[in-house]
Amino acid sequence: FFYVDLATKFLLSHETVEVSGLGGAIPTVVTIAEILKSQEVAKIVSISTSLTTVQEHGSPAKPKMEVKIQKSDKFESVYQQKKQLAQENKEIHQLVVQAQRNIQE
Repeated sequence: FFYVDLATKFLLSHETVEVSGLGGAIPTVVTIAEILKSQEVAKIVSISTSLTTVQEHGSPAKPKMEVKIQKSDKFESVYQQKKQLAQENKEIHQLVVQAQRNIQE
């Protein structure tokens, strides 16, 4: 999931990160926060909601959600495990591609 990986990368260099979304993006914000929490990458520090106006004249206010997350106590070990798993998946993919080429020859 792109935004989960992106938030994880931001947590590498920042202790806390804010994930936010407007309107229809709110469920995505919740999903990202919950995935990070369930993977023990991050802890949820705070959740806030508000209504915000868009710059377009006469447009109605839109709901906004902001979730502030911080590194979990297990962040470093979980990150290293995810990194190792990604490398293993890459190697497996390369082996599959090579096997497919060998079959085609």
